[in-house]
Amino acid sequence: MLGLDLSSTDYTILSYLSYFSELLPIDKAYALHVNPGLELPAYAKHALEEEKFVPLDEQIKELMQDRITKKLGKPDFAVDIDVQEGDVTEQMLHWARVKQIDLTLVGQKAIHLGSGLAAKKLARRSETDILFVPELNTPVLQTILVPTDFSDDATYALEKAIALAREKQGQIKVHLLHVYEVPSNVHFELYRTKEQYESLFRDNVTAYCAQYLAGMDTEGVELETHFVQKSGLQSARQVIDVADAIDADLIMLGANGHSPVYSFLLGSFTEKLLSYNEGYPIWVLRKPETQARLQEKTQQAGAVRS
Repeated sequence: MLGLDLSSTDYTILSYLSYFSELLPIDKAYALHVNPGLELPAYAKHALEEEKFVPLDEQIKELMQDRITKKLGKPDFAVDIDVQEGDVTEQMLHWARVKQIDLTLVGQKAIHLGSGLAAKKLARRSETDILFVPELNTPVLQTILVPTDFSDDATYALEKAIALAREKQGQIKVHLLHVYEVPSNVHFELYRTKEQYESLFRDNVTAYCAQYLAGMDTEGVELETHFVQKSGLQSARQVIDVADAIDADLIMLGANGHSPVYSFLLGSFTEKLLSYNEGYPIWVLRKPETQARLQEKTQQAGAVRS
């Protein structure tokens, strides 16, 4: 699904669709524009009666079609165009469910206006993958950053990143990042010095990651690991710092959803990452099991409301 808002970001979203269509099997794209109100006031309709008035939704569809044609030409997959009225987040969530969408592409500029609540709600409530695309970005894929807490959801994101790297046959390097936390001063003052404790934890994390990767199929993929000790900064801010350092083209992370089970890649972490991010595409992935669980919760919530 493509969330088009008629801004210049639409062209960036369509460029990413074209780029990923060479890497991923795409059967159909669903271009959706959501407008708060499509109905013109009565006085406006009266003023336009003598002209050949075209309903607003039809005008928007023509604009969308024009942009799609300019960027995609005649793609190998079908593209459906739709205009809906109402709340952007609710409509996108609804139609993603109805159309059985696998991946939603949305522009980050449009979502970041104001408090960024729309982005946070989408990241938290979406039952499928979302790729947040910054305005005016050029789709390039040479360096992927995958933050991890070694959970099943983070592993799923890493597996997807490795699969993309294989598609490009050595043209993509995958960077795995773990932000680890050293216990408070009280702990190390009792047994070791601060420096000894920091070294011990880094050694343990490094060894654990090596064992973790040994159980995965990374053959033919260039993969580099990064370990960053959590500082006074938010973990999300430190992820952006590493992305800056390696000049990342894409950040891929697995999100668990609504359940505060894991300590790192929670919905709140994804929201903070979106808040700090200004220039990196962020692909939020959910395992099929996670998607099914979120769909069940949504259905249960709907049953309670009804």
